Amino acid sequence: MKREKKQIIPTEDGMKLITVLPDVVKSPKLTADWENALTLVAKGELPMEDFMADIENMVSELIHTYHEVSDEQKKMFAQEQAALGVCPNCGGQVVKGNSAHIV
Repeated sequence: MKREKKQIIPTEDGMKLITVLPDVVKSPKLTADWENALTLVAKGELPMEDFMADIENMVSELIHTYHEVSDEQKKMFAQEQAALGVCPNCGGQVVKGNSAHIV
């Protein structure tokens, strides 16, 4: 997302991400359940630790269920970069990035 004045605008990558997320994560019911649980936390009727444990359990289950990303989905997020040259070590393309791998 990006903010433009008082509006929040979805980015292209954000819209792509929505297409690959599991339905349970995009569910309005999940949002409603979390809002209700947060209300109970605010009222002192549900310990915050229990709320956070439920979220951690859900995330853990999602990771175990959806641990692979298809090549097609990976390509959706690939950024085209011009090759700067050929790596003398492995023969792969060298592209500009935020980190370096020195062997």
